[in-house]
Formats: sequence, structure tokens, C-alpha cells
Amino acid sequence: MLSRLKNSPLFWILFTSLVARSAAAFFNVGFVAIDDYVYMLKLAFPAQSVPSFAKIIESSWVHPTIPMILLASLSQLPLILGFEDPLNQIQFVYFLMGVLSLITVWSAYKVFELLNRPKEAVIAGLLVGFHGIMPFFSTRVLFETFALAPLTLSLYFFVSYWQKTHSKTWNLFLSILFISLASLVRYQVGVCYFVMAYFVLFKKNENPKKFIFLLFSFLALVGTGLLDLLIDRTFHQSLFDYFKYNIYHSSDYGRSPPWNFVLFFLAFSLFPFFLKSWKDFQWKKQYAQLGIPLGFFLVFLITHSIVPHKEDRFMIPILPTFLILLTPLVNQLFVEQRFLRLKIFAGLHILILVLSSGFTAQWNTIGTARFLQKNQQFDRLLNYHDSLVFMPTAYMNQPQLKIENTTSKSLNSDFGSQFACNTLIAVREDKLPLFPQKEWSKQGSASPGPLEWLVVQLNPKRNGRRASIHLYTHPKCSRLDI
Repeated sequence: MLSRLKNSPLFWILFTSLVARSAAAFFNVGFVAIDDYVYMLKLAFPAQSVPSFAKIIESSWVHPTIPMILLASLSQLPLILGFEDPLNQIQFVYFLMGVLSLITVWSAYKVFELLNRPKEAVIAGLLVGFHGIMPFFSTRVLFETFALAPLTLSLYFFVSYWQKTHSKTWNLFLSILFISLASLVRYQVGVCYFVMAYFVLFKKNENPKKFIFLLFSFLALVGTGLLDLLIDRTFHQSLFDYFKYNIYHSSDYGRSPPWNFVLFFLAFSLFPFFLKSWKDFQWKKQYAQLGIPLGFFLVFLITHSIVPHKEDRFMIPILPTFLILLTPLVNQLFVEQRFLRLKIFAGLHILILVLSSGFTAQWNTIGTARFLQKNQQFDRLLNYHDSLVFMPTAYMNQPQLKIENTTSKSLNSDFGSQFACNTLIAVREDKLPLFPQKEWSKQGSASPGPLEWLVVQLNPKRNGRRASIHLYTHPKCSRLDI
């Protein structure tokens, strides 16, 4: 059995995908957005400070509660195993998220296996496993990342149900179960349910099971609503509060044009590699069963494009589905023997993979936190002219740290005339011209990775917050062993 498993392409795709995700979890310890830090990482780490259930409920606000509870629980596992450093705890949980995301690789492969297309199954598995930014996105503790696996599983089981030879009630049940779970961790993905409803209730099928579908849907609606009652809320109150908030306040966080996500997917697909004549490509004849993932993708894209506030991370749950749809195009390049184009396409993904997985996002602030974690004698930090937009305290276990603002005028008085070798001054790169460097002793610095460095160089005014942060103290402390 073991030898047969090792001969399976799926085994090696899953194994190497796990290696890629493990590397991303270990080397890139950053986060995607401030939201996932504030509502997820900061809540659970350091794992030594276990948040109470009441604190989680309070912090959830209009966000789903289940991902927060899951993360708080997962964060205790590395602590139990002896990982006391918050960084190692975060890396371990990132690794667990990466393991969970392998379900998306498996599901993408199996969708094409259902269609009796083994070559496309391998391509789909490789795309989901090794797309340049998939290992990074798949290992973060985002609400969207928690929805990745259940949404893609729901898609697989619904495709399996829709196939005549696999039209089992059990597959229909599992498809509704997993779309319900996906909705509990990211409310918006529930829109994909309406694609399933359309296919069952209105599309022709020899075995439609309409009544059973409606029964399962009703049970899922009741079951997910009861969870709110368990946390002293009204039936589906969390969902209603979330939609009410977004109706009135989504635009408060910025407005983007309706085509914003279309541009995202063009970039995500590296579309120039697919610019060619597709007149002889018989999509409908060869891939008619991909109408289901196409429906999932279009409904998801359109509904999210209507909302004024848009962030790229909102698209994370649907990325495996999009890569499933991209698979026939990649396969056609093989059919037409466009090998040079495919080599460049693969090489560019590998380059993006190395850059996105090998260098920590937000390292200037995280690096500052790590410096303070390693040098516990510093328990006071002066934030020079708002050099630090925020301090990611989840990456250090130093609850005694005090952070205070200072300026050029107040620097000397804020530092204090007494023995103050417990104090550090954080100065960002663009603030250095204002800072009297010769009067202070530099103790260290935290510089961004290649991608963020490039972003800063191209647009320093807008991305100055990502620039290097330098740490100084009084000259009399320069000989401290730190």
C-alpha cells in the first residue's frame, strides 16, 4: 500500500506542497493586514496569556467568533509542547494552518479526477500547491484563510454529487455541511450556496433530490443560528449585525472601483502568459462540468465587487476555485507545446514563491519587537515622531514594556537624566534627518525584505511606514552586552 501511495502523483504534490507551506510558516512570520493582527494574532499570542471566552466574544464584535476560538485553542498547543517564545508559537500555528490548507490541493486534484482528466488533475494540484503566493496566504491566521478548506471541500463534494455516477445523497449533505462551516468562519463565502441551489432546483438532472437539498439547507440554517444562542445572542444575530455594519460602514474604510478585484485576478493569474488565440479551444465540450466552480467564482467575485471597501485578502477563500478554472488554460499550453512560455510561467512563480515565503512581511516593526524580546533589559520604548505606526506585541513576551511618544524637542527630557539604559529610541528611516544620530548610540535595526524595500523605494511617501527602523540608546549604554 505504501509503495502504491508513493507512486501516486497526488501523494508527491501534497508532500511537496507541505514542504512549501512549512517554509512559509517558518521563514515568513509576518501577517497580511492590520485586521488579522488586531483580531487574531494579538488575541492569541503570546500563548502564555490565555484569553477568556468572554474576552473572545467581546473582541469578535461583528467578526465571526469561531476562528477566534479555534486560534485561541490552537495557540495553546505549541505552549504545551514547550515552545515558550511567541515567535515559535506563531510559526507552529502557521504550520498547522498550512497543513489544513492541503485540503484545497487535494480537492482541486480530485475535481479533475472526477472528470476523468488525470493530466489536468496534476496541473490543478500543482497550481494550488505552488502558486507564488498560495503558501503564504494559506498559512496566515486570517478569517479568510479559515474558510479556504471548507469552501473548496464544499465545491468538490457538490461536483461529485452532480456527476451522474457519483450522485449520492451523502455528497450533497457534505457539500452543504462544508459551505455552512465556511460561512461560519467567513460570512461572505455563503453566497456560493446560491450556486448550489440554482443547480439543484433549476438545472436538469436525472436525480435532483430537491426536497433533500431543501431539508439539509434548513437544518444547516437552524444549526448555524443556534450557535449564536449558545453565546447569549439572538438567532443568527452575528450574521445580521455583520451585514448591517457593512451596509452603513463599509465605505468608512475606503472605496475602490468595481473592477478592483478583476485587476487582482489578472495579476494573480499572470495573464500575459495566456494572451493568445483561443478559437480552437472547446471549453464547453471538454469542461462542461466546470460550470459549478465557474458559478462559485462569478457569484463570489460579483457580490464582493459591489461592496465599496475592497482588500485583496477578501479573495483568499475563492483562490483555489479560480486556479481550478485556470487549469484548462495551462493544460492547453501543454497541448500546443508552448514550453518556453510554460517554463517562464513556472520560473516566475518560483521567484514569487521564494520572495513571499522567505522574507517576513512587516519585518521593520516585527523585527523591533523581536529585538525587545531578545533584550529584556529594555522595558521602555520612545517612539520618535510616530516612527512606529504600531507595535506588534504578539511577537514578544514583555508585558512590562512601556511605549511613549517623543519628538526632537522633548527627546532629552523624555529620555531622562538618570540612568536610563532600560530605554530605547525607535527612529524610522525617513525620520533620520530629524534625529541627532551622533548624540546617541545605535543598538540595532530592523530592515524590510526585498519586496517591501522595493515598495518603499518606488513610493516612499505612501509606504514610508514599511521602511527600516533603527534603535538607539544613550552613549553611556553603548557597552552593554545586548
